[in-house]
Amino acid sequence: MIFSAGSQMINVTLLINEEVFYEIPSSPITILDNDSLQIVIKNIDLVDNINDIEIYIEDYILPLHYNEYNQELTSIKDNVFRESFGYSTIRLYINNDIYKEIIFNVLTHQKKFEQIKEMVSYLINKNNLILDICFSRTKLEISPLGDSKATFESTLNLAEEIVSIFLTKKNSFSKVLKHYLEKNKEGFDNFNNFNIDPYEIFNNISDLFPSNDPESIHIHGRNFSLDKIKRDILIDSYNVEENQIIVGGLISIKNKLIDMQTILFHELNTNSLTYEHEYSNFKKFKNQYDIDNLYLFITTNGMNKRIENLINSIDLILFELQKKLNIKYLGFLYPKITQFVKNSSFYKNIFIKLFDWYHLGSPSIGVNQNLTKIRSTSKIYELFCLYHFIEKIHESGWNVIKSQEHSFFKNFIPEYIKFQKDSYILELFYDKTISSFDQELSLNNDLVYLKHNKKSSLDFYTPDFIFKINHINGNVKYFIFDAKYSSSNTLYKYNVLDELYRKYYTNLAIFNSESMTLESKNILAIIAIHPYGEKYLSKWKNIKNITIFPIVETFKLNNSDHNFNKYISFFESSL
Repeated sequence: MIFSAGSQMINVTLLINEEVFYEIPSSPITILDNDSLQIVIKNIDLVDNINDIEIYIEDYILPLHYNEYNQELTSIKDNVFRESFGYSTIRLYINNDIYKEIIFNVLTHQKKFEQIKEMVSYLINKNNLILDICFSRTKLEISPLGDSKATFESTLNLAEEIVSIFLTKKNSFSKVLKHYLEKNKEGFDNFNNFNIDPYEIFNNISDLFPSNDPESIHIHGRNFSLDKIKRDILIDSYNVEENQIIVGGLISIKNKLIDMQTILFHELNTNSLTYEHEYSNFKKFKNQYDIDNLYLFITTNGMNKRIENLINSIDLILFELQKKLNIKYLGFLYPKITQFVKNSSFYKNIFIKLFDWYHLGSPSIGVNQNLTKIRSTSKIYELFCLYHFIEKIHESGWNVIKSQEHSFFKNFIPEYIKFQKDSYILELFYDKTISSFDQELSLNNDLVYLKHNKKSSLDFYTPDFIFKINHINGNVKYFIFDAKYSSSNTLYKYNVLDELYRKYYTNLAIFNSESMTLESKNILAIIAIHPYGEKYLSKWKNIKNITIFPIVETFKLNNSDHNFNKYISFFESSL
């Protein structure tokens, strides 16, 4: 794979276990979380300084070794995705500029799969819209040309929208559907005795026979039976093209829903999806779980109920249309905007939705490349931590007095929450950007970024969570938490606490506009949150029986370990 940097060209090769990738595919590369990966960069003599070449896997920088004999840079051959699940991105930087992103679809084992499933289930119970964030990686945008696969969710949503239009007219289809008067032959009975046309009698004179039946006609002193006489009547016929299109659309929806039921049932009972092309990776990696499996497991019960309700509603609608109104099924007829449809809001709404329906294609689960930057399991873990924080703080007697939706995720999650307890204020910031100090723009008690490295193009930090306590004397205290979807062993191996201390204490300060000073002393804690591992880590591990500020340590938070109350007590003790 050749990368261009102006006139410079470098070559990158991937080694996954024993397999060599000289040509890196543009689509995600499927890999197991315990597979080893090594990256080799050649032609580095074309770069002015080899130190300008950096490789990041998500937030971690991969150490590179320079082989002088081969004149190439290589990373250590290691299972770098051991703490990953879902889509992870490796990024190549040259002189702080990104030149290439390589996307990996990381499959994992059952234990980790179950832990993540529990986190997502917890999130959905707090806000079901979070499903769209957690599984944004699984959603393909619908193409107007019908050349993309729709997701289970988008298919269900559209089916529900179409059926809901019919349900608003339930039991009144005969009044809203198009119909016309059609001549029909009807047998004689005592209800239409007085509607017999004399010509119908003369035209069927051969069918008359003597009778004393009360349902008869009297001619020249004799009674004749009308049993075989058919009369012409005008009836309302609904068997028109527009209605045949509707019936075909409903049957198409029902068939697709039944297919989805089959796929969900098959997945839950065999752990093997059915489509050959879309799910070929599952056959290659047995007993490993993909993020798409998680989507199905989390949503299956709810989806099955929704599908069952839809099919029941469609059956009732079809019974009325086909059995009562005698509308024929002539196949999946493409919607036509006739003059009648143009003048009917009922037909127009249905036909527009049916246009979308026939463009959906078969429902599947896939990757939307446009959502690469937010589809990571670390984002799921961040949201799990956020909602856990909010829940525990509220349980401790702090009341929410203000919240603000996230500028990107909108109504999915908040980016700011203001709590109050007595006369004290606690503020929680999620994903807040801390910008460089600016004497004109920086506000009193703001956290500001101190740029020490002139060569660095970075002039801001974005910690995952910032807690700000407003003291009664006007001072503020800050507590910074960073979510790391890792084990404590990994945090130890990569010296994460030292890196967080450098970023969030050495490189940050609180601006006091009255004294015109920048100080870090009121940054009281920097905590790395992680879901796995039993080891407790502290930057000040060699000093006992004394508290050193800032507190720099790790904190385990998952479904079973969630003692966040100790930090709430820490917040309150600083008041």
